Amino acid sequence: MIKGSTDRVRDFVYIDDVVDAWMLTRNAPEAFGETFNVATGTPTTVGELVECMLEEAGSPDFPVEVVGGTPGDQFAIHGDASKLNETLGWSPTVSVEEGLARMVAAEKEL
Repeated sequence: MIKGSTDRVRDFVYIDDVVDAWMLTRNAPEAFGETFNVATGTPTTVGELVECMLEEAGSPDFPVEVVGGTPGDQFAIHGDASKLNETLGWSPTVSVEEGLARMVAAEKEL
């Protein structure tokens, strides 16, 4: 079940990219006291994410119920990691599709 519109936009970042960014900042004196966005800058709708998840899981026709959202839902959230890139050379390396493929593969190993 999805709560809210599938047209909401988010910026999904794979956990390995988040950890890499964190490790860079914690060991760089020029990062001390700074605030950075860890983001891909790639907007992805919730609907696109669900469609990709179902494809990766091998269940593209699995029925997904969409129910009403919450007042105040944000529809367009994606980040800008240019300061992190300019300061420390970080940029994301794992796309949403690749991240979902890795997640599904890890789940199948359990």
